[in-house]
Amino acid sequence: MSGIQSSNEKYNSYKGTVGTVAHNRLNRRFKTDRPFQKIVTDVTEIRWGNQTLNERAYFTAYIDLYNGEILEWALVLD
Repeated sequence: MSGIQSSNEKYNSYKGTVGTVAHNRLNRRFKTDRPFQKIVTDVTEIRWGNQTLNERAYFTAYIDLYNGEILEWALVLD
């Protein structure tokens, strides 16, 4: 097939240095029987246009693993 390449390497979009990595406190135990016991977050960089640093934003959400409810979210234009 033209234009499609197969690779055994895992894709990694990160192009920088790695800072301090937090300890894995959940150890894949994502279920909980109480609200507000386990709250997780993630930050996603969104780029558009020519993919320049001037055309990006950051999205983050705080999610309660008890019921999957989004407790708070933010979109920040950089």
